[in-house]
Amino acid sequence: MKVLAIFALVLAYASGSILHDKLKIESSNMWNNRNISIINGHDASPGQFPYQAALIMYKVENISFCGGSLINNNWILTAAHCTHGAHEVTIFLGSVWLNKTTVLRIVQEKDIIIHENWDANLKTNDISLIRIPYVEYSKDIQPVKLPKIQSRNETYANNQSIASGWGRTSNANITNILQYAKVKIMSNNLCKIYFPYKIISSTLCTYTNNATPCFGDSGGPLVESSNLVQVGISAFTSVKCSQRNPAVFTRVTSFLDWIKDNTGMIF
Repeated sequence: MKVLAIFALVLAYASGSILHDKLKIESSNMWNNRNISIINGHDASPGQFPYQAALIMYKVENISFCGGSLINNNWILTAAHCTHGAHEVTIFLGSVWLNKTTVLRIVQEKDIIIHENWDANLKTNDISLIRIPYVEYSKDIQPVKLPKIQSRNETYANNQSIASGWGRTSNANITNILQYAKVKIMSNNLCKIYFPYKIISSTLCTYTNNATPCFGDSGGPLVESSNLVQVGISAFTSVKCSQRNPAVFTRVTSFLDWIKDNTGMIF
């Protein structure tokens, strides 16, 4: 019954019900953490991003929505600010449509690993792992590729990349279908002009002239366009989702050892 109730919540979210109307209200707790989605993005095709996960976090003070990526049969990679304070997480995999996801997993607080040096004020070490019951791969469910250890010093500056997520497609509207946008990675020195106190070696920034992440899907993946290797985790952007400001991501290469130590994965 619990699974049915949660899935009904997602169906309501996607179909314009009372919950959908509540999410459109600016003061809704769901959006208070500046979670990130794609403004002026494109609809994803089935199977285009088979690693994409949708996450619903149940917290004492609210229910929040984030994105994540499947990195193997048992692990989801996301942002620490998404899972911080969550006592339960529902994970959806297998579809670009929120109301047609084929795999659902429910995990508890004990299955959440937040980086031990996560700082909510400084927004540093914004990375988290979620252990999930074993998931079988299919054409619509595949793990994302992670960088090789040898890539830890790569800046990725000027490389083309793809950000993906559900959530708002404008400053007021949310969507049922996964969105994606092609964005360019910029140097950290340039990004510091926009966020002078928040850009450090373990962050990565992107920009584009006509699309930007916005409220609704923090924790989602940023992959290189050329090889679909995940290099970033959606962290934060400007308050008004300005297309003139960069979007900021956690730099995955800075945490490969941490991921390896907690999952046993080999890169």
